[in-house]
Amino acid sequence: VRRALHELTGEGEAAAEGAQLVRALAAIADQSKRLAQSEARLVELEAAADRAVSRIGHVQFQAYDDAGVGQSSSLALLDDGGSGVVITTLHARVGTRIYVKRVIDGTSETTLGEEERAAIEAATAQPGGARRDRSHFHPKFTKAPAYWSE
Repeated sequence: VRRALHELTGEGEAAAEGAQLVRALAAIADQSKRLAQSEARLVELEAAADRAVSRIGHVQFQAYDDAGVGQSSSLALLDDGGSGVVITTLHARVGTRIYVKRVIDGTSETTLGEEERAAIEAATAQPGGARRDRSHFHPKFTKAPAYWSE
């Protein structure tokens, strides 16, 4: 090792070989410590990512005959395990009501409406992490109703 180090450092630097080797070993040890810290942080982030919203389902619908078409909606925001919330807004001429229902493993503790179930179904049907994929909209509710064209 000394001969290889001597060849790398040159003729006049033989006395500094030991100091350079110590610095190189210290740098390697520091990098090993940083790598271990990064690996631990990666494990934490991966665990947190499992609980992050990664599945989204959205349904627009007409809640009341006297309200504007498609102004009410249900939005399911779920993690990879199918847990999260479904938020529903019901728009009427006299006001808007907002409901938030907890979802655990794709089901709710409370009674769900058809549109809320459709939003959850659309969210759970997609692979996790498909945040920007527009396929999370439920196919039954994405087409304009026939009466729009009248």
